[in-house]
Amino acid sequence: MYAMRLFLTTLLTLLSFLTVAAQENDAGYVDVVHLYARNARVGSVITYEYGKRVILLDEDGRMSEFSWDQVKRVNFRLDKSRVSRAQILAGSRSEEQPVTALPQDVVAPPDRRFWHQVDAGFSMGVSLNDRFGSRTTIGGGVSYHYVRELGRLRAGLGADLGLMSYLRQENVVAGTGLVEWPLGRGLKKMRTFVRFQGGITFPFGGLNSDDEVSARRLTPLYHPSFGLEFGPPAGGWGTLVIDVGYRFLNSRFDLTTATLDVVQRSIVYRRLVIRGGYRF
Repeated sequence: MYAMRLFLTTLLTLLSFLTVAAQENDAGYVDVVHLYARNARVGSVITYEYGKRVILLDEDGRMSEFSWDQVKRVNFRLDKSRVSRAQILAGSRSEEQPVTALPQDVVAPPDRRFWHQVDAGFSMGVSLNDRFGSRTTIGGGVSYHYVRELGRLRAGLGADLGLMSYLRQENVVAGTGLVEWPLGRGLKKMRTFVRFQGGITFPFGGLNSDDEVSARRLTPLYHPSFGLEFGPPAGGWGTLVIDVGYRFLNSRFDLTTATLDVVQRSIVYRRLVIRGGYRF
């Protein structure tokens, strides 16, 4: 009986020591899932199926599943905040064992599922005007979209501001939505995608003429494109996007002439658009 009690006491003591050691060893580390052309995600990997998928549970209890073609690599790293909490719990040990700082070039990505995307571009094409006929026009524009990731699909809402013709000072503002789908697995930090942007436009500004714009009308916008997405350097976050597409837009308004005649005008824009943007 004495030998049995001694054995049980020794076993319980050993298990307690191993449990405490494991907790202390894991206290300062988190799993990191590095993704192609996206920020790394931090949490605890609960499922790792090679060639199929990775499932991550973050500190807020949210579960994210990534298909294998999205995953670049999976590893773990030191989390300063967790080490600090562990040292506070440990008491006097915090002065004896200083916290190991992260490398200076490592930027922690924001823990969120949405992105801000800002684009600017140059456009050139043909405008068909019932008054001036066909003309080649040069313009440009900027846009902002709030983008969320829905699996591999990206979808967003935002606004688009376009200069359709710098000669005639024709401008449009649009409320737009976009849908983006990546193509293939990508090569290292570069990935191709297709994007469709659509919305409702409203013309504004002058027409560089003596006629007065007395009424403006809402018209649809369509903009399919093909592009490249470049992932961040090691330790960084945010992605650079470049796309080439074709924009279809009709701008409609009423003009009041000097003789007080009201004339309805419609300008049909068909133009090639080259854009660059940053998603952060």
